[in-house]
Amino acid sequence: MEVYLDFENGCPLPEEILNEILPYFNKKGFGHSALTHKMGWEAYGIIEESAKEIAKFLGTEQNKINFTHDSVEAANLAILGLTPKDKRNKILISKIEPLHFQYPVEELGKRGFEVVKIPVDSNGFLDEEFLFKNLDEKTHLLVFSWINHEIGTIQRFEEICKRVKEKFPFIYILSDLSDTVGRLNFKLNDLPIDMAIISGYKIYGPKGIGVLYKKSDLKINPIIFGPFSTQPLWPGEENIPAIIGFRYALKNLIENFEKNSEKIKKLQKKLIDGLLSIPHTILNGSKDMRAFDNVNISFFGCEGEALTVELSDYGIYISSGSACTRRILQPSHVLLALGKKYEEAHGSLLMKLWPYHREEEIEYVIE
Repeated sequence: MEVYLDFENGCPLPEEILNEILPYFNKKGFGHSALTHKMGWEAYGIIEESAKEIAKFLGTEQNKINFTHDSVEAANLAILGLTPKDKRNKILISKIEPLHFQYPVEELGKRGFEVVKIPVDSNGFLDEEFLFKNLDEKTHLLVFSWINHEIGTIQRFEEICKRVKEKFPFIYILSDLSDTVGRLNFKLNDLPIDMAIISGYKIYGPKGIGVLYKKSDLKINPIIFGPFSTQPLWPGEENIPAIIGFRYALKNLIENFEKNSEKIKKLQKKLIDGLLSIPHTILNGSKDMRAFDNVNISFFGCEGEALTVELSDYGIYISSGSACTRRILQPSHVLLALGKKYEEAHGSLLMKLWPYHREEEIEYVIE
């Protein structure tokens, strides 16, 4: 038996999504959307219709949806392309944000911005007292995510954002909602935020596609330059098959939310209970305020990367954290921010569930 649980770093495309994508490689939508012949107009219409559908499922308007080639590009565009108001030059970012947020923020730090990293407690909850103590008239941007990508902790996101906007309405708020879509019910227009990014494969769609949501009156400048067709913020040719994959993956996820959540919650409980029955293990992140697809366990006395190799021999595919740090074998910056010791962080395994897992697969993993 083979069981894939590394949905933090990649996703096998569901058959029904693949079938939607395939015609767009050679039967339709292959023209350039800037050209005024039949195939060009067809490509243009497919992109526009997809943006409209994606906006509908996310609870917003089409003109707020911008396509990029992945979430890293979307994150860089949001952070580096956003023009500060009134020379504000302070950025606050939580210590447990993914590296595609950390790196561009650190780049702005090199360019003269003041960067303040918000600590979290042992479960990954934002230190709200620290946050509001450090927000001020100089603050340009606040970056933090609703659900953490590694430990699944669910922040008091809406309450915090609302309080920030009430006190400092000029501060921009950016969030990665890739791990929130399909795990919590929300509408983008109801959230007191200015920008959000969503990764295609995190919603069980293809790699090579990301979405940047931004309020329509928000001024963002491009960070790469060239001819564009439908995406003025991200010039170049659109990846139409990937856009189609994002569209139908999102549709599938939103329409099956109740069914998926009920099933995955049961599998998550089974997996967590089974793994914690092994001596010298702990759950990383909050037990109660946790995304229903996330399982992150530390095994004391073990090295996480070695475990992933050994488990791979049994057909079990997991990770010891985000792929961002795997090649250099660094412990997770998220777990270190929680106050974990170096050896605890190094002994962690990250598993994520999806709607297509079966109970016998989870039993095999535990065994």
